[in-house]
Amino acid sequence: MHHRRRCSFHLRAPSAPSLSSLRGTHLVCLGLFLVSPALAWMGPSSTLGESNRAQVRSLEETGEDSGAWTLETWWMNRPADGGYLQLSSDRGRWQVGVSLDDAERSALESLSEAEASGDTVSLGRSAGTFFLTRSPEGTAGSTSSRGGVGGRGRYVFQPDAGFLEAMEVRGFDRREVSRELPLLAALDFTTGFVDAMEARGYAEGLERLVEMKIHGVSGSFIDELAARGYRDLDASRLVAMRIHGVTPEFIAEVEALGYVHPDARRLIELKVHSVDLEALRVRVASGKSLLDLADVVTWSVHRVTPEFVASLEAAGYRDLDDDQLVAFRIHGVTVDYIEGMAAAGLEGASADDLLGFRIHGVTPSFIEEMARLGYWRLSADDLTAFRVHGVTAGFIDDLSNLGYDDVTADDLIAFRVHGVTAQLIRDLERRGLTGLSADELIGMRIHGFDRLLDRQARRSNNRN
Repeated sequence: MHHRRRCSFHLRAPSAPSLSSLRGTHLVCLGLFLVSPALAWMGPSSTLGESNRAQVRSLEETGEDSGAWTLETWWMNRPADGGYLQLSSDRGRWQVGVSLDDAERSALESLSEAEASGDTVSLGRSAGTFFLTRSPEGTAGSTSSRGGVGGRGRYVFQPDAGFLEAMEVRGFDRREVSRELPLLAALDFTTGFVDAMEARGYAEGLERLVEMKIHGVSGSFIDELAARGYRDLDASRLVAMRIHGVTPEFIAEVEALGYVHPDARRLIELKVHSVDLEALRVRVASGKSLLDLADVVTWSVHRVTPEFVASLEAAGYRDLDDDQLVAFRIHGVTVDYIEGMAAAGLEGASADDLLGFRIHGVTPSFIEEMARLGYWRLSADDLTAFRVHGVTAGFIDDLSNLGYDDVTADDLIAFRVHGVTAQLIRDLERRGLTGLSADELIGMRIHGFDRLLDRQARRSNNRN
């Protein structure tokens, strides 16, 4: 008997941990052969009586099943090629949808509308056969919330005993396989697929093999990857490559840019983040250095495009390094922002200053507001310090109303750092301390003289 990597896989309990990797996926098959992911799970029915529960347990042990089918002519807001057959098990535990070829769809639509006629369509697969009958009300051309419905009715699934025995010979648990037979049939899961995977080093448990089948990991796909040097990838990596479209052709495109045997994980990231390979070709053609693929992904995530780089170069920023370009995107240093700052008097600001301005909120309107209050041509450091420490127009106006209308930029920053406020100045004036210079005010705060005066005032009040 073969020894396999064991996995728990049960359609009976959608909340079981073994289903976490498949819940929410959609299963779509062509003639019950997979072409793109689409599997939907339903929670357990709360209306099953004890007798029905016993029947379900019996069905799970034998692999038999029954339920309802619906033929959708539209799916996911677009026409379904050939039609989309949706099966809903009476077990109340699962729902699976498959797409049909034209012949299978025609066969279903030709069923007699009278269910009593006994006309059936059989869909035979390695794991068993689905027998479908048409409901009287299931007329073609009716509609649903998704689009057209070509028919509906009932199905019965009859398992194939030979398939069950063949799976057992290959080391699979008979009861586990029995529970999953309807799904295996819908996927057209065969012992040939099992053998093909094992021959390539993937002696996986049933759950992993089903996942591989759902997402189209085939023997030919594995062989094509091996031919390009991608051998011994684990099954989960193969599934991820299929899900995200990392094909041998895509790998060839990336290698043509100058990347030698790029890491499979990086290739998946390129697809996940929709990296534009044309943008990389433009960069290579311009003679710039080849980016690490991790940086390429970062550029894509933050939309560092050739157009964005070209716009900055046209604005005079031609020597930005890769980190600066990403930082410009993250913090919103755009050509419009640069031109606005230049119009406000900061033409030719360095890249680091521009980043500091954006991070701390130095805007053209802030510069203009400071100029209105008499603070012309502030340095980049002063502007940033004003924003960091909260030197605002309101703060400056309050000081001006108390006669402090010529405080230097450095003193304004020091006021905010040490807590010299308009309220403090008013409190000191009430004690007779008027006309204090900026340095005196700062010194009082640094050395705590204002707090000493407060203590003396409290003692005086207590004596009185």
